[in-house]
Amino acid sequence: QQQKARGGGKASRASSRSSQASRVPRVFPTVIIVRDDVGQELWRSGEMLLGDNMRAAELMSPDASQRINMPQDLADSIQTDTHELFVLDTSTGELLQVANLTNTRLQSLQRHAVAEGKLTLVIAKAEDSEDAFETMG
Repeated sequence: QQQKARGGGKASRASSRSSQASRVPRVFPTVIIVRDDVGQELWRSGEMLLGDNMRAAELMSPDASQRINMPQDLADSIQTDTHELFVLDTSTGELLQVANLTNTRLQSLQRHAVAEGKLTLVIAKAEDSEDAFETMG
């Protein structure tokens, strides 16, 4: 009986530890690239750790410059109605458009970083053509 109680104590400590861990967001190594309307790279972040619970829309918000160390003038020019967010799928090398910026969290994009483990996001001017890229989200 006593051994069972001791074992139960260990299990409850382990489960409380795992529930605490689930409240702490995981972080992913992430690089953000901003491109102009012809695809030229305007800016590239250093590798940074971003929380998996961050929404994609937060990367394109006016305060993104503080959050990801983007130059303020560049951050001011990026808007969700003029720019799009893409994730680089490292297994195929393709850019996939993140269609739902508001509800997409970085955690759901992490699966595209399988090869390197590093999430690469690209912010680019919106294309006129709706089907220029495969979309996800």
